[in-house]
Amino acid sequence: MNFELIKEMKGEDIVTYTKSQRIKWLGHVMRASKERAITIITGWTPTVNRRRGRPNLRWLVDVEEDLKKLGIKKWKDKCKNRKEWANIAQEARTSSKLNE
Repeated sequence: MNFELIKEMKGEDIVTYTKSQRIKWLGHVMRASKERAITIITGWTPTVNRRRGRPNLRWLVDVEEDLKKLGIKKWKDKCKNRKEWANIAQEARTSSKLNE
């Protein structure tokens, strides 16, 4: 077992931590200017179809589902306010709803 990882996580659930970090990153991406690479890549939609049987999920879809589990509505407006978004990310980190 990786004791350094357990020590760093301080008993926190790795899934909840990862999802809360994605929510935190989403706020960073959405506040970035439209010319930055992170904004362009996040908004990019593939022009080719996936092979049969492959899901059409994107990173943003997963994060939106996590926000729905937390009951966050109008997240695009809320992420523009840095302090409000930091509170949402902290709530996600302490919430057990993300594991449902």
